[in-house]
Amino acid sequence: MFWSASGQSGIFEQALLELKFIRMLGLPSARYPGIEDWLGLDSTTGVILHMEVHYVPLSGIKYVKYLRLPWEKAMSQYECVNDGKM
Repeated sequence: MFWSASGQSGIFEQALLELKFIRMLGLPSARYPGIEDWLGLDSTTGVILHMEVHYVPLSGIKYVKYLRLPWEKAMSQYECVNDGKM
């Protein structure tokens, strides 16, 4: 799972597209507002990468994400910068 502040969704999506990630659309019953699935390929290792990106902190039981967690403001105060190292 990856968290991205909702105001940054366009910037983040553009970065994924530049890395040749593909947005996956699941069945309508398995889609949730504010959550997206992306697939990418590590061309060096051949490993397929899956990212579940949360623009809104939702939780709940399997197939039912009905709890909007009150953490958006706190989470948006933290910024992770990737310097190319894992």
